[in-house]
Amino acid sequence: MKKNITIVGMIAILLSGCSFMEDLNQSVEYVNDATTYINEANQFREELPKLAEEAIANNESVQELKNSLINMKEDAEIFIAIEPPQMAEDIHAQLTDYSEQLKAAIDTYLENIELGNLDLTTLEDSQILTTLNEISSVVEQLEQLGS
Repeated sequence: MKKNITIVGMIAILLSGCSFMEDLNQSVEYVNDATTYINEANQFREELPKLAEEAIANNESVQELKNSLINMKEDAEIFIAIEPPQMAEDIHAQLTDYSEQLKAAIDTYLENIELGNLDLTTLEDSQILTTLNEISSVVEQLEQLGS
């Protein structure tokens, strides 16, 4: 009887250890995914004004600008769909909110491009750059989660 209790106890300890490792792996994976997304947003934020200037100066560059905007929107959608571990739910909710704002701003800017309203003022008014800055600001919280 004592042997059975000991075995059951050992199994319970092993299973709880497995659960801990699974939670840890999910957290590490989430931090990696979120960091990649934030880095992509930072790179996009740096490239976007140059892409817009090129599109303003040269109509042939407009499609490249559109493609870049669409790709960033798709990256946001992919990130929003990630299921965060419990310990990252607040950060994910914040990033999801910013990502939804980014998607809406990109849609508005794409509509303006289609209407022929392609200038730097339209980009600045679109809130894309502001929202990308907000996404970048979450990196400190993410680093704390990862440590």
